[in-house]
Amino acid sequence: FRSGGFGAIFEKDKDNIIDWENGDSFDCVWTGAVSQQWTHAGNWNNCANGRGGYPDQNDYADIRSTAMQQPVLPADSRFWLQGFRGQGGGHIQIPDRTELVLYDENSTFATNLTIRGTPRPSLSPARYARSRIIARGKNSIVNGATLTLEPGVRYEMHDHFHIGNPKS
Repeated sequence: FRSGGFGAIFEKDKDNIIDWENGDSFDCVWTGAVSQQWTHAGNWNNCANGRGGYPDQNDYADIRSTAMQQPVLPADSRFWLQGFRGQGGGHIQIPDRTELVLYDENSTFATNLTIRGTPRPSLSPARYARSRIIARGKNSIVNGATLTLEPGVRYEMHDHFHIGNPKS
């Protein structure tokens, strides 16, 4: 099981004693210019984060429908991301036995996004889906956005889910 993440969250530095070199946040835009590989820096614009050139727990991803290719996370891995924002409209593929953790405590989907998983054999109950999104905080779908979870995706929430714009 591989892990894509850097800093206090992943180095058991819960008290943030170590002065981490780069905790800047970026709004990374997926272009798919090179391949479908999530971890290839050449597939991202505005993601010179000094931590691999692809989004991690400090960054947001914008998966656009106009990208040359749509992203696929590496199989048998776990990745962290603040959340999704920007123009959106694209899709992301999460292979079998792979997790994407949304780390933002107030994750908001303000753009359309489709999350594709690996469907289980027809006799397996849905609870055995092993392509997972784990949302650590509150989740909202706002501004008329659509979040589509295709078969094979398991969405786990640690808090509540809100659909629609909050009342002012």
